[in-house]
Amino acid sequence: MNITLPLPNDPVSPAMVDPGQGDAARRLAVAFGPMFQGVDGSIIAQDMLAIGGGLALTRRTNLNSVNEAFADTAVQLLSELETRYGLAIRTDLTTAQRQARLLATIRARISATPQDITTAVRSLDSTATVVETTAAIVYASDPNPITRPMSMRDVFRFAVTVSATTYASSQLSSQIDAAVQRMKPAHTAYTLTVNAGGFLYDDANSLMDRDVLTT
Repeated sequence: MNITLPLPNDPVSPAMVDPGQGDAARRLAVAFGPMFQGVDGSIIAQDMLAIGGGLALTRRTNLNSVNEAFADTAVQLLSELETRYGLAIRTDLTTAQRQARLLATIRARISATPQDITTAVRSLDSTATVVETTAAIVYASDPNPITRPMSMRDVFRFAVTVSATTYASSQLSSQIDAAVQRMKPAHTAYTLTVNAGGFLYDDANSLMDRDVLTT
């Protein structure tokens, strides 16, 4: 025996209250079974669409509530999150920029390993890297046994490389500096740069006030 189960189509007039309204109404019709025939234009179909709209809106509200709990997806609570993490409320920034700034701040509260610093800075620049100065590099750079003990402190220096676009943005540079300063150990020093491989006089892409001499 074949049973026909008409399912309501997406409403046209009035327009859907939520993109998932029609789908929720059809799922509801299947759950009710053939006892309720949801033929388009019928009162039953309109009732199913109305209930489906309520269910879809409830689902959407719950999903939005979950999104507001996370810095990288929050929209309505951005100002409250900025206040909670000690940031100035910046309504002049785009939603994406405010989310990235919050994410960098939150990640900056993690331990101060090079990997954690990289993760925090990459919230603002996906190309960012941390370049450390190893003891072998410092030792080779200063063969003088008298001055070497002082030079060995250079192992506490490191560089954070970012893209030229990020470096040129005072807003992004200041946000990165704030994140790194919050994370790095007090005895270390860092330089924000674009090229950590060494400044070259014959390289058109090397800029004296921007690129470090070497790491």
